[in-house]
Amino acid sequence: MNRRRTFSSFLILGYLLILSGRANATTTPTPTARETASASTTPSLAPSPTQTRELSAEEREFRENEAYVEALLTEINRLRAEYDRPELIPDAALEKVAAAQVSVFARLNRLSERSKDNRSLKSVAQEYQYAGGAAFSLHQNSAMVWRTTPPEYIIEKIWFSTVGERAKLLSADYLHAGIATIVINNRRFVALITGKLADGSLTYTPLPTIENATPPPADAPWSETELPDENPVVTSTPASDGSVAHVVLKDQTLSEIAAAYDIGWNGLALLNSLDPENPVIYEGDTILIQPRFTDTVTPTITKTPIPPTRTPRPTYTADPTNAAANPASEENREPGGYINDFFMKIEAFKPALAWGLIGLSVLGLIMTLLLRKPA
Repeated sequence: MNRRRTFSSFLILGYLLILSGRANATTTPTPTARETASASTTPSLAPSPTQTRELSAEEREFRENEAYVEALLTEINRLRAEYDRPELIPDAALEKVAAAQVSVFARLNRLSERSKDNRSLKSVAQEYQYAGGAAFSLHQNSAMVWRTTPPEYIIEKIWFSTVGERAKLLSADYLHAGIATIVINNRRFVALITGKLADGSLTYTPLPTIENATPPPADAPWSETELPDENPVVTSTPASDGSVAHVVLKDQTLSEIAAAYDIGWNGLALLNSLDPENPVIYEGDTILIQPRFTDTVTPTITKTPIPPTRTPRPTYTADPTNAAANPASEENREPGGYINDFFMKIEAFKPALAWGLIGLSVLGLIMTLLLRKPA
């Protein structure tokens, strides 16, 4: 009897163990091979050392400039929309041209119409395969501001305040655009390059890049990135009258000529009657750098003849004491001197003569009355 009870107890216990094992199997299923593979590729939520590290100064500056370019392009398109102009189309080749241009600005520490290696902007665009070999033209808007200057200030106060810059900014034909900026010594340089194809199309196929180009000779005096200037600006010597003139050579710009002569290009444009907003010069033009000296007119002394004036002869007053003392003066007296002496003597005795005449008149009247015979 006891053996049966013990056997029954073990049987019940084994049955309960079997039931508990099935329950655990249903609540915690075994993962499949696919689930195991997906679990191995799922990234861990725990931060990695690369995710928690701080950005370097170069990375922070890159992100700052990238955000600045995006804000500038957004503001330009907003302004163009106000004037019913289509939006600018970002172009990768022109972005490279703009990046090369701001590097030139930073190296020169000023704005320039020339690009790297003193080449024209168009030749740099051709190097970066813009327009795919088709004919094209470019515009450039540039600015030099402080690092914290907002993009709105560049557009409204610099580019939109002058006629030439505003016309380039709102052009309905130049729709391809590339913008770049760089910060050097807390100073920000910005370049906006806009372009258009001669046939007016908006799409083009870039030319294939030539990878197996012929390397320069080993004994070249310059490297590939430091090519010599084709036509460096050589200053002219002053002429005999003090004037200085410069003949424009190929690929020379007004700003480069002004920098070579150490004068401002605005004053140089006004001196040569060029448009100060968009001065254009051509190869072979003669630019006046310094005008000739102003001739100082020496006044001519003209002798005006003075008409002769008659000097009145002084009146001679006879001095009897002097005449008696100096009889020689009587001999040298002019003939008219005696007549003058006579009248002057009369003038001196005029009162006495008057009273004498009066006395004679009275005496004559008395004599007339006495001698009058009675009737």
